[in-house]
Amino acid sequence: NGLTLVLAARSAWHYGWQVPGLDTYGGFSAGIGFHHWGYTDNYDNEVIPAFGGFVGASYFISPQFGFNAEAGYDITNFQVGVVFKLQ
Repeated sequence: NGLTLVLAARSAWHYGWQVPGLDTYGGFSAGIGFHHWGYTDNYDNEVIPAFGGFVGASYFISPQFGFNAEAGYDITNFQVGVVFKLQ
């Protein structure tokens, strides 16, 4: 059992497919991870490099609201959610 905290910067390249409301992207992340695990009185800590890559897409059904999905080897392997744009 353990806990890992990752501090990373992400950079993405967005590509437009000429489909209204669709935003696709791919990118990389790089940073540092702090991993902690322990059993009763024996604790261990480790600082590790954190690198990742990802692809994703967002589809906006209105100018301020849409859906998002992302996959890759990054902070998570797969995620889905909603997107809100503040204007």
